[in-house]
Amino acid sequence: MAPTKKIPSAHPILDAEDFEKIPGALDREPSAFFRLAARALSPKVIIDAMALERLRELARNSAVVYALKHRSVYDLQLLRMKCAEWGLPQPLYAFDLSPHETGSIGKSWRVWKHKLSGLYHERAFPKRVNERVLARIFENGAAAALFLVDEHTSSERFRNPDQDPIKILMDVQGRFIGTIAVLPVSILYDRTPPKSVKTYGDLVLGATERPNLLRRLMLAVRKWTVPELLVGEPTFLMEEFPEFNTDKDFDEAPYAIRSRLLRSINDRIRVNRGPTKLSRTEIKERVLQDPRVQRALSSSDEEPESILRKKAERYVDEIMANQSFQVHHVLYYVLRGLFSKVFDGVDLKESDFSMLKAANGRGSLIFVSCHKSHFDYLLIGFFCFINQMTIPLMAAGKNLSFWPVGGILRCGGAFFIRRSFKGLSLYVHVFAAYLRELLNERTNINFYIEGGRSRTGKLMPPKVGMLGFLLQPLLEGDIADLTFVPTYAAYDQIPEEKSYLSEQAGKEKQAESFSAFLRARNVLKRRFGKVYLRFHEPISFREYCEENGIPLADFMDKTKRNRINDFAYYMMYSMTRVGIVSPVELTSAALICLGASEMSHDEIMENTGLLHTALGAKEVEFAAGLQNRENAIRQALDLCLHRKFITTPQPDVYALNAKARPNLYFYKNSLLNYLWAESLVSLLLTTPSSRLDDLQREFALLKSVSIREIIFNPLKTDEELVEEILESFAAQGWVVRENDSFTVKSAAALNCLGGLMYDILLTYRYVLEHAAHVETNLSAKDFRKVIVNSAKTTFPDDFRRNPPISIVTVGNALGRWSEMGILKYRESKKILVGVGEDELRLENLSLLGRVTGP
Repeated sequence: MAPTKKIPSAHPILDAEDFEKIPGALDREPSAFFRLAARALSPKVIIDAMALERLRELARNSAVVYALKHRSVYDLQLLRMKCAEWGLPQPLYAFDLSPHETGSIGKSWRVWKHKLSGLYHERAFPKRVNERVLARIFENGAAAALFLVDEHTSSERFRNPDQDPIKILMDVQGRFIGTIAVLPVSILYDRTPPKSVKTYGDLVLGATERPNLLRRLMLAVRKWTVPELLVGEPTFLMEEFPEFNTDKDFDEAPYAIRSRLLRSINDRIRVNRGPTKLSRTEIKERVLQDPRVQRALSSSDEEPESILRKKAERYVDEIMANQSFQVHHVLYYVLRGLFSKVFDGVDLKESDFSMLKAANGRGSLIFVSCHKSHFDYLLIGFFCFINQMTIPLMAAGKNLSFWPVGGILRCGGAFFIRRSFKGLSLYVHVFAAYLRELLNERTNINFYIEGGRSRTGKLMPPKVGMLGFLLQPLLEGDIADLTFVPTYAAYDQIPEEKSYLSEQAGKEKQAESFSAFLRARNVLKRRFGKVYLRFHEPISFREYCEENGIPLADFMDKTKRNRINDFAYYMMYSMTRVGIVSPVELTSAALICLGASEMSHDEIMENTGLLHTALGAKEVEFAAGLQNRENAIRQALDLCLHRKFITTPQPDVYALNAKARPNLYFYKNSLLNYLWAESLVSLLLTTPSSRLDDLQREFALLKSVSIREIIFNPLKTDEELVEEILESFAAQGWVVRENDSFTVKSAAALNCLGGLMYDILLTYRYVLEHAAHVETNLSAKDFRKVIVNSAKTTFPDDFRRNPPISIVTVGNALGRWSEMGILKYRESKKILVGVGEDELRLENLSLLGRVTGP
């Protein structure tokens, strides 16, 4: 073995003569043999970027003691090497190490010689830990290390508490001028979720958390898991003294501190590996033995209990995920190739994942995602995986459970849910029990609150069924809290755009099937620009209720079920707070907001500037390319030309392709997530009535009419929202306010913003106008044709008065007018059966007529 040498360092303590006599002193760098082995077995160790920065900040203000979870000299030496690489304080002392574990044979001889000398001169062995040396290490900016779980010394700590490393450190803290921070850390080599029953492989290879040499060799060959240094929450020893906290007993503090450090690092490990994995049989049995399921089985008079029990078993098998870490690894390589082939890159923030890891350490996370494409759940799972987080289980529609996709998704972490629970009371209890089991096990879950993919380009109103199932265990006291993470995914181009627009034009939605899956390979022949992925700061449900004075009992009261709706809208509003606007979306809105058939480049740049200003006032994030707006808009226009959305009849003049207008409206609609309120206020300000009380009343009416088209903050009143918008318009110089009246100074700005909601309000107006003149028992599909044909006949050449009619918007209009009592409409069958409420109908017609023109 090559001779060891002193660690090259500026610390003068390393040159002290008595340092080599201390058993735990790490005054020699790792041997050449160890460095060679580490390069072969652990060539790369990663650490979360924000955790690294917090660790550096901690080291600047405190003396650091690394508390490794398990006793491992390999981990300790690897930690030393990585600390030197990352610019962190290196541990120069480790508690409870024998001489041969810390240095050469020569050092072992010097340590024993020192001990024998002490025995001869002092009639006793020297103290195992030299507290004076520890203090000198801390004073010189170095660190120490200890093991939290150490079979070699646990009995000795119990018999002799004064030899507990944490007790010794507290004694040092009592005489040390600065602060000592004990930081729990662990190097995780294998992310395979822990199992409730140990396997034979664990006996042969060692536990995944504590791999033996054979498992280390296997992990090194496998290559797909990169070791990560996990960092928990530090404990500051100064705060453990009675004078700082009279509730703490000084003698009991070491055990309490050790327990706290272990909980912290265990929580961080759970973030990476997930909770202990139960077998499918264990989960199935727990679900079927749920008291609510048992009562449902015994209380039904419709079918024999034996038949119901067989049904319940089939329901569990139909629903349950079968997450496989091996499948995750295979999907990692498949998706990495897929994403690189169809996308130009993914825009996300590493700080988001650091934030998520910190929240996940405190409990499970419920990702509440928007749903624009089938790629959404692939992206979320993929980036959780590569950012060292466990992949959340994903709620998927039962329509996706066809062979072979269903099996792959199930192994990837999908559990399947039926679209309708009507007449399935036993299924409801089984599904609720399954979710309760996942939450009890602190499993991360991802679900789509819109209920399905949005086919209009904007967010759809929330469906609260799944949310109600998730909140039920909390409201019944089975779990303490739930943490929700609003998640926003956006695309320069939606891969399913063509099929969405076909469906909006009236074509029947194609059922998911194996043949459809094979046809989807055509996606691989195109590129769809960039993907944008953002996560909102996690939202604690209990904190949401406490901060807004909402009793939990309100959510259980059937007369106050709107509380769940409000919370759902609040999460969707939070999605818009982390949304991102792409150049294609901004350019599409600028092209069509005025309803012109052609526009000059200067007009387009003016419109994008106005929209950019309005979005900036809302603190909406823009894609990085929009930092140079002129260049980004030109590139977006080139893309629109390439896709034949527009043509150039002459230089710097762009004409809209009538057949491609639905595509532009599709991308324009994404801006409604942020600017729907500004658009409604703009439309109202450009009408003759512009007094504040009239403005607020009419705004509230338009908002109520279009409630199915918008995402709003339920915690903000309409009056507050209107005032906020007016202040913003005044700050931009678009409007001058004199008491309760307004003067428009920039009609261009208001017309541009007003155009965002114009086509939707016009569709609602057309529905209301024609409902009184058509035969009853008309289906929504036929009704849409009536509206489209009427617009084409009445305004054949007017792009503004003849926008593309979306079947979703027509359906929303029919549903909303029905809710308001104006139309008699059987929504479940989409059939119009009559018209009523003439006074309310005329009031709405009058207002819609004013804001959409004669």
